[in-house]
Amino acid sequence: MDKFEIKKELSNISEFLKQELSKIRTGRATTSLVEDLEIEVYGAKMRIKELGSLTVPEAQLIVITPWDRSSIPLISKTINSSDLGLNSSFDESKVRVPVPPLSEERRNELAKIVNSKLENAKTSARSYRNEVNKGIDKDFSDKKISEDEKFSQKDEVDKIFKDFFTELERHAEEKRESILSI
Repeated sequence: MDKFEIKKELSNISEFLKQELSKIRTGRATTSLVEDLEIEVYGAKMRIKELGSLTVPEAQLIVITPWDRSSIPLISKTINSSDLGLNSSFDESKVRVPVPPLSEERRNELAKIVNSKLENAKTSARSYRNEVNKGIDKDFSDKKISEDEKFSQKDEVDKIFKDFFTELERHAEEKRESILSI
């Protein structure tokens, strides 16, 4: 059992969850809502953040200023047709994306999405924990470790994962609070 390797893998799971949660819309504008939307441009798929600069000049507005102005209509169309429920507008130099306040019903839907993403992260972590425990069992059966070492390593793994699940819950709870607060 390599604690460093376990913590590294759990850190990857945690970062993935944080990244997924950042894409869930709260009542405030954030560039992470639209920056990873893909657009077919120049014969390839590119993300909005690769096509220009994104700013949040106001709490309810995202402004995208593309480097190539010919991509402005494509960016606007992509945002409008995404499942984000946003309606952008554009002029000759930029795309404006107003972020309307969320309805109570939509807030509850988004909180459920947070719960589902949390469960996905927990499932990945549980699967990894099972792999680690199988490795410990294999070391014991191969006589690399004693029975006492086997149980102490499993206890240590359980403690690491318990702390990790607490951390995941904290991230999800912070996101739920930001969604549900008006």
